[in-house]
Amino acid sequence: MLADEWAVAREGSPRAVLVEGEPGIGKTALVERFLASVDVAVLRASGDESETGVALGVADQLLRHAGRRTDAGGHVEAGSLLLDVLGTLQPAVVVVDDTQWADAESLRALLFTVRRLVHDAVLVVLVVRAGETARLPDGLRKTARGVLLEPLTADDVGELAHGTGVVLSARGARRLREHSAGNPLHARALLREVPPGAWGDPYTTLPAPHSFAEVVTAQLRSLPEGARGLVEAAAVLGLRAPLGLVARVAAVDAPFDALDVPVAEHLLELGGEAEVRFVHPLIRAAVYQDLAPGRRARLHTAAAAAIGDEEGALRHRVAAEPGPDEPLAADLESYAARCGAARQWRPAVWALEAAAKLSANRASREHRVLGAIEAAMYAGDSPRARALATTTDGFAPGPALDNALAYVALGTGHGEEAERRLRRAWSALTGEEGADRVLAARVAERTAFLAVLRLRAQDAIDWAERAIALEASPGPAAGWLMLGLYWSGRRDEARALAARSEGVLVSHRATILLADDEPQAAQATVGGPAGGSLVVAARLHATRSRAALAAGSWDDAAVLAARAHAFALESDELAAQAPAYLAAVSVAALRGDFDAADRLSVPEAVFENHVADVQLGRAELAAARGAHEDVVEALAQLPHAGAAGDRRGRTASGPSPSGGGHAGARTRR
Repeated sequence: MLADEWAVAREGSPRAVLVEGEPGIGKTALVERFLASVDVAVLRASGDESETGVALGVADQLLRHAGRRTDAGGHVEAGSLLLDVLGTLQPAVVVVDDTQWADAESLRALLFTVRRLVHDAVLVVLVVRAGETARLPDGLRKTARGVLLEPLTADDVGELAHGTGVVLSARGARRLREHSAGNPLHARALLREVPPGAWGDPYTTLPAPHSFAEVVTAQLRSLPEGARGLVEAAAVLGLRAPLGLVARVAAVDAPFDALDVPVAEHLLELGGEAEVRFVHPLIRAAVYQDLAPGRRARLHTAAAAAIGDEEGALRHRVAAEPGPDEPLAADLESYAARCGAARQWRPAVWALEAAAKLSANRASREHRVLGAIEAAMYAGDSPRARALATTTDGFAPGPALDNALAYVALGTGHGEEAERRLRRAWSALTGEEGADRVLAARVAERTAFLAVLRLRAQDAIDWAERAIALEASPGPAAGWLMLGLYWSGRRDEARALAARSEGVLVSHRATILLADDEPQAAQATVGGPAGGSLVVAARLHATRSRAALAAGSWDDAAVLAARAHAFALESDELAAQAPAYLAAVSVAALRGDFDAADRLSVPEAVFENHVADVQLGRAELAAARGAHEDVVEALAQLPHAGAAGDRRGRTASGPSPSGGGHAGARTRR
């Protein structure tokens, strides 16, 4: 960036560069890093808002920095003196920070100088705030090359956090990026002030940095009463909301008039269709955290009455409620049940967590926490499920607790714990009169899932059949039965079951078709929603990618593999990572993009099924490289279906739940 411009200027082609960006985005840091990398004379100055009326103030700073004093009568004389100085100092770099606050005479003097640099080894760097370049003379803007600093990406924020000793998940990095708007200054302040665990918790209200909040609070308290009420109501409603809704919550009769001052103060802005937006997410955070508890509760209550959607109204009711409220908790649980029926698991997690906190008795609270754990696992949100699981110490023992914690253990690779808890839950349920059939079906289905992960074909069949016998309608157990039948050699039964599959189960049908060397049929089969689960979404897209690759649609395969990988990173769950890796490495290997393949992190494979995906990926990559011994080594480490429980199955070159099938790779060779 600046180094490239300097390389040209040093050869006698002077350059002027305009470095533009939001406050705190890193403009000064960029310039300082550049200056540290070059050994040249440097003239420095900076504008100041209080000195914009001091004629030639910035020009005087530059000349004094060079050891020259001036009583220049105007910008021409000042520019000529600066030109003489640079003639004796070059190679040289001129830096003006906060150029938007430089006085007009100094800016004209700089323009005079820049226009007359011909064969001089000089680089002029003007640092200016985004949106303030209009303060500069037209000639200076046209002459200077623009460098616009963009906000940090989520990956950048993750690296920034790591450099400060905080390790963020992909979700945490995205949350910090959104809250700070990618501003490194604000991101660093938040990393210092916010506990690390808060970034992975989507339900924690994030604050603004103290120094930032103080500035916003001072602005807020200087506003007229109506304007302040409008800003406070907007903060309760979120980052953006229709002006009419904000006005109703704030009880303001003339909202456009009340909006004038907050807009002028750069707190709010008015967008299309009369939508009010906060200029920066941290402004909203600062306003919200400054609200007195009573005022905040009243605004949330007003918002709950005014807002149209059910989830939004429930969120405001929860925010306005200080203690146990069983009717509200029951409403939340009912809402969560409807979300679960629609496979919208993320709002179900929130609703059940909120219901648990508002529960009037221990039994209800524990029941709702366990429901939230299961919903989090269905959503593919293992980190949230693990966090909730840590709160279950002291819960009443029983099959419901064992079933929920076994699910968490499955998602985190703790197979022995999962099996122990599932067996204990099943024993308790089958040993009591009038046992909960729904809970028993879940225990059986999860035991079948564990058998699939361990490649125990007959166990998968037995437990899946138990689950289906208990269920009102076939659920995930049908998929595990399908795979168990195929692995154990009962191919026709598996295909007949696959032909009747719907929804997310079509992923297993495509897996079987891939293993039977029917990639076009597999590609045509795969479709349908992911059901609100990140893990299911990752597996579906991985299967879609493998089917597209086997059918020769390489571009489609690459896009689908990238999506599978993104879902897997978001979920942070083992069941998603291995199939996503297999899909991504297969595309990279067959395209000969070995750099991309090497950049993929190999997931930690715990269960035999995941080991199979990883080893198949390694084998495909080695084959593409012509490393035949490595192919043999990778395939030799493939586990066998049945190897961990019975020996009646075929090898893992058959399908896995992820959609990775060795047969699909075989047809392309």
